[in-house]
Amino acid sequence: MNNYGRFLESLEFEVVDPHTPRRWVNTVNGDIAESNVDQTGGGSFSAMIDEQVVEIIAKNNLFGGRLFYLKDFYSGKIWCPTWLPKKSKLENFSTVHGFNKSEIRSLGEQLEFNATFSTSKNNPAERYQIKLKNLSAEKRRIHLYIVVEILGEQIATAKKMGEALHFTKRKDKDLTYFVSADREIRSFDTSLKSFIGEYPSSDLGEFIDKQILSKTTGDTNSPLAVMEFAFNLGSGSSSDLTVLCGAVKNLKGTTVNQQITTIAKGEFVSFNKNTEFILNSPDKDLNKLLNGFYFQKLQSLHLPIILQKGVESLANSLCASMFISRTSAKKIAEQLLCNQSTDGLWQNSYSLSLKSLFAITKYVNYLGFEELKTSYKYSNDTEATLFEHVIKTLKSLLDAKNELTTGEKAQLVVILYEVIAAFEQSNHHSIAKKYWDDLQQLNAEISKAKTSNFLADKTWPIISKSVTEGEKTMKHFAKTYVTTAPPNITTPYIEFDPKNIYSQFNPGEFSNGAIDALECADLIIAATSCAQGDYAWRLVGQILPIFLGVNADRYKAEPFRQSALISAKPSANYGEAITDDQNLEAKVYAVIYQQILGLNIVNGSIKIDPCVPRDWKNLEFSYKLHEASYHFRIQNPFRVSKGIDRVIVDGVRITGNVIRPMRSGVHFVEVILG
Repeated sequence: MNNYGRFLESLEFEVVDPHTPRRWVNTVNGDIAESNVDQTGGGSFSAMIDEQVVEIIAKNNLFGGRLFYLKDFYSGKIWCPTWLPKKSKLENFSTVHGFNKSEIRSLGEQLEFNATFSTSKNNPAERYQIKLKNLSAEKRRIHLYIVVEILGEQIATAKKMGEALHFTKRKDKDLTYFVSADREIRSFDTSLKSFIGEYPSSDLGEFIDKQILSKTTGDTNSPLAVMEFAFNLGSGSSSDLTVLCGAVKNLKGTTVNQQITTIAKGEFVSFNKNTEFILNSPDKDLNKLLNGFYFQKLQSLHLPIILQKGVESLANSLCASMFISRTSAKKIAEQLLCNQSTDGLWQNSYSLSLKSLFAITKYVNYLGFEELKTSYKYSNDTEATLFEHVIKTLKSLLDAKNELTTGEKAQLVVILYEVIAAFEQSNHHSIAKKYWDDLQQLNAEISKAKTSNFLADKTWPIISKSVTEGEKTMKHFAKTYVTTAPPNITTPYIEFDPKNIYSQFNPGEFSNGAIDALECADLIIAATSCAQGDYAWRLVGQILPIFLGVNADRYKAEPFRQSALISAKPSANYGEAITDDQNLEAKVYAVIYQQILGLNIVNGSIKIDPCVPRDWKNLEFSYKLHEASYHFRIQNPFRVSKGIDRVIVDGVRITGNVIRPMRSGVHFVEVILG
């Protein structure tokens, strides 16, 4: 795909050049823990302990939170098998970022190095499984040094896993941070001064001082767990090592040693293969991304760590998790509702709960009106039905509509449309009529607004088909703001700053030279609602990381992680995309399936309405809803973007495009566009 790596047939991503534009990180999740592992083994580690996110391993600004060094005892040669920080010359290098694990393989100085990083399923610990193999004709003594930046005040280690622990500090009364291994740790030191060589510990301090790092390692008060292991390797022989890092609670009646032993014997997570969504589109890399990494990301939406994130992240997660797991969706919906105060306003910097309410109303439509009667936890541990939540929040927003910006009013129009649809489908016509009147009034106010500062303000009003002038507005927007790619730009391009509002900033700074990916996702929704399939797919090409990865030097970010910003304006020095921490993968995943593939769940039934590029002849995807599986085949004989000629379910043509849910079995759905 690019000079740095490629998607494998296993759907994993292989990095073949460690010198990527930036650290390319894989997220490895357990049920309560999360490891970030970059292509050189660096990164960070955190876990949920007593409903609090605890950082256990940090990534220093100047080096990764994990470092690996090898030393040939006889020759004195020192090198880094993971390339950094010495940038050692290696004959072969490969990092496979896979599903809940990362594996680094390298060959240097006639020694094979293999390290696999994984996370405990139910405990706050991560594991490194290391294998060394001597390819030389001589017997060798190899020393391996592992350096981990532990954030705890109290660190414990053992000569071997399960033996008595030696405590270096004992200030933290609640937690013990630990490192442990299944073979002898020849030396262990947590002193920063020792690490940077201000005084020697064994031969470690002097060796690091002279050979690896300068004395300007960086400002940190965190102790560094420096472990040394010795291997005697005959010609062609190999040896293994397992290391655990993590934290445990200080419990009465249970020693730290016993807890570490339990963790070591416990389960470490493995990826559950995607069986919910399986896409077979004309773009093979798109299939690998959506069937692989994006699904892995969505599988972890139940994580307590995810539930501690902000409103934007939760709202995005809810839009996708309702497709993946009803249980996860309910947890996320509860978290969104619990973050509201009694008057419906957010108790944080996001102000009014527009994005969350939009996600909640989509969720209501997905499950059907009966879900409105379900009680959900509310702030102060009280409970109310989802119906009461939606009505109360809508009332507070409508009462405060004069304080809303044009963009916020536009979002509220779309929310009202979703609410109206839910009530209409459940025969609550009087409530639907009331909100229809509110919607029309808001739409009239939006139409009077002459200017708006953000792309989202222009796109939200036209997402809803209930807006009378929606299609005209979309065509006007496309004509006014959307241009074809200039000759010096090879990627799809949007000119969104005609008045040079952001021209004072350099490319990549603030919004100049970059488009917010969330806004781009909203524009995809707007484009598909007006049958602009080719344009919508151009936007997908602009937002999906697999396409950004083709030009990795420009976009910097990993081809398997979602970027928060997308470079747009031509410049000698292109903007740089940062990776997203708001679960944007979930939003993009939902947009592609709901808008491009046209798969929507409405009141418990499947509604199919694709909007694809005109040159797509056909595509296939599978979806599992409850106990029934559906295999969709979309055919486009007339080369249109949108519009359905007929829908055939299990060989029988149906009226319209809504498929009533089946209780079980495998069902085949053929959709002919026209």
